Amino acid sequence: MPKVKLALTNFSQGEMSPLMMARSDIAAYRNGAARLLNRLPLSQGGTKTRPGTRWFAALPAWPAILIPFVFSADQRYLVALADGRADIWTPAGTHCGTLTGPWTAAMLPTMGWAQTADTLLLFHQTMKPQRILRTSAVTFSVGAMPVERAPLGRMRDPAITMSVSAVGAAGVHTDVTFSGAGFLSSAWVGRDLSWKNKRMRITGVSSPTLCDAEWLDATSSLQDENGDGADDFAAPTTNWLEEAWSDAFGYPGTGAFVAGRLWLGGSPALPNGIWGSRSGAYFSWDTGEAADGDAIVETIAAGAPGTVLHMLAGERVMILTDSGVWYIPSSDNKPPTPSNVSFRQISETGAGRPRAWLFDNSVMFVDYSGRIVQEALYNLSLDTLQVAPNSLLAEHLIREPTCATTAQPSSGRPTKLAIMRNGDGTLAVLHNVRSENVVCWVPWETDGAFMHVCAVTQDIFTIALRNGVYTVELFVDDAAPLDCAARATSGSKARAFPGFAHLAGRTVRVTTRGHDIGDLPVSGGGVISLPDTVPDLYEIEAGYAFEQIIRPMPAAFDLQDGPARQSVKRLLAVHAQVDRAGMLTLAGRDLQIAFQGDDFDTPPDPFTGTLKVRTYGISKEAQFDLTVPQAVKVTVLALTREMIVGDVS
Repeated sequence: MPKVKLALTNFSQGEMSPLMMARSDIAAYRNGAARLLNRLPLSQGGTKTRPGTRWFAALPAWPAILIPFVFSADQRYLVALADGRADIWTPAGTHCGTLTGPWTAAMLPTMGWAQTADTLLLFHQTMKPQRILRTSAVTFSVGAMPVERAPLGRMRDPAITMSVSAVGAAGVHTDVTFSGAGFLSSAWVGRDLSWKNKRMRITGVSSPTLCDAEWLDATSSLQDENGDGADDFAAPTTNWLEEAWSDAFGYPGTGAFVAGRLWLGGSPALPNGIWGSRSGAYFSWDTGEAADGDAIVETIAAGAPGTVLHMLAGERVMILTDSGVWYIPSSDNKPPTPSNVSFRQISETGAGRPRAWLFDNSVMFVDYSGRIVQEALYNLSLDTLQVAPNSLLAEHLIREPTCATTAQPSSGRPTKLAIMRNGDGTLAVLHNVRSENVVCWVPWETDGAFMHVCAVTQDIFTIALRNGVYTVELFVDDAAPLDCAARATSGSKARAFPGFAHLAGRTVRVTTRGHDIGDLPVSGGGVISLPDTVPDLYEIEAGYAFEQIIRPMPAAFDLQDGPARQSVKRLLAVHAQVDRAGMLTLAGRDLQIAFQGDDFDTPPDPFTGTLKVRTYGISKEAQFDLTVPQAVKVTVLALTREMIVGDVS
């Protein structure tokens, strides 16, 4: 009946899938946990209480999505896009106004966007691209994306011919006639056509087959193409193109600013179409003479490469379709040009609809199944990009995600995080340290549901649904561990605290300077009154408490006669090494380790050290829970189990 001590010295592999419970043969098992609910991974290996959320604003309309807009480190914005409107705030809470636009609620789940400097572009296959333009530190405008030269393509029956009545210098007008039944209307005024690679702009429409146009390029050289001295330009030709984007053929659904070009892709008529603007001219797709700086208009490949869903500025221009992952080869001294552009497929794993994102020098995306997060990472030794699953050990945490974001480190959270919103209203959070082989997924849940998530550099915003009300909330590192919380202060000690209108009629958890004083009701006017058992206070914080659970993996180790995984074990004691911890429950026993007292004006002294609790359970798993019943913060560095194995009678 040997006695064994089993230590869990880090949580670097995060919460493990139930399907991993038998994989004690791999190193990840020894550094993972069966449960890490509402915990924030630390780079050093421990885990602490996740940040709570502060109420930020009432959401003006639902459904809605959140988009980051970063002009500079000091001028950052949160954009809430809803049906026909966009509301913009600074992270400090200043509302910069409401814009109106042509997008609809139905477009939001598949909306694409790209942002640089003072410009945010919105993309959808059924909407002309829109531009939200920052005009000052607190003002914005919206309108259709300006297009100096639209991309062209052969979009109709290749047998249709086009003829012109005149050629000459730029500015000369010509009649343009098409064969067949025709397709022109007044909506064509202002659109571009090309005839034998020379561009013109329509100025008037006379009938479905006849329009007037102004030459934008000089065409005198085409008057006598064969050099016989006779005009031969008037012959009908199939060598003509029209604008690739229109209400009839749709618009690009995604885009990215990369290396001085605006790259767009994936329209309904050209699902594998790729359009790279002129170098240094984001809104011109003039292919010109195919010089290095001219626009790039291509399709990914013949056959069926799928629909372009996402484009990102990763190590290369990344293109994600519903049937594979592609990139455009390039280098610092050899950027993509019309003459050298090519598309290289690196994976046949198709992407899903949630927008792909950049994280830790890789491109992350949810695959077509909606259950696995894939990672496209540059392999320096092979000089290529490779795609591999990132979330296999925590597949249970990936549940049909709808959106994802990357949060940069903050002063209170010195770790970069990838955060995904699942279809069930939970968050799956990834902490990754590639040099240390740390891939740590943990779940975050709340009283209600998380409906969207967006990071504006280090500030993490979410839309939450609580009791039928949608709110915008901000994760705050240095506040009490409460959700949808607010803080109220008084110049002198008080017993009633207004300022909680967003919680009116609810019962919420109330804290003051690190002391949990329990659940209290909020009046219809948003006032919280203290009970007789609590003295007058200077301040309170109130919001929804959330559950915290740490549960180690089933005990697994080897004995002289073989693995002990299926042996019965008596758990004798558990140890928890904690840092600056408040009250916690260890293996079912409440530990008031931070001295509370009656002085609510001073924060309680937290405990740092090792706690030990004796236990009496018998099982094959020898598992236990560490929970945090109060709204306090607890950092756990390690857990140790003492047990005997075999005859435990």
